[in-house]
Amino acid sequence: MTSYAGWANAPTNAQAVKAATNSGSMAGTIDLVAAFGAMPTNIYLCAAAYQTADGGALAAQCPAGSGTDIDPSEFLVIPTAALRDDNGDGKFDRLDPALGFTLHSLQPGSSGYVINWASMPGRTYQVVWAAGLGAAWSNLSGGLTTAGPLQLVLSCTDAPPSVASQRLYRVKLLP
Repeated sequence: MTSYAGWANAPTNAQAVKAATNSGSMAGTIDLVAAFGAMPTNIYLCAAAYQTADGGALAAQCPAGSGTDIDPSEFLVIPTAALRDDNGDGKFDRLDPALGFTLHSLQPGSSGYVINWASMPGRTYQVVWAAGLGAAWSNLSGGLTTAGPLQLVLSCTDAPPSVASQRLYRVKLLP
């Protein structure tokens, strides 16, 4: 094991630090605007462990890959909009109901009401409904969904029975 830790394709002042053990972690900071000249829409990440700092064989990588090289399809793609933390509390805004985890719209559609909300890639949501204030909440049929790697908005359609005079909706972020 060596103490080497570094960013590839990062400005020379980008910071990186590695835990002192083989099973440890690496953390770092990078100024994306300095690295790319403007804020990119997406960033592509891959962590790789090499036998040496100067061209040794690839020992492991995350996300997992195959072969002796890291292929372009083996990077984790993250929309930079999903990484916002405007109040600096350590919680992504898209997971905070006071900031970015909000309902975008509720619109009538051809087969019911279309519910659109801000989502975080990789997270799972359940849409629930109630017949009115103080009524019990029920899971909406078809309302369980997981955001894909680049999905920043999710939607679900509800077709309530014609006898329903009103429905309230809520979107729950599942653990």
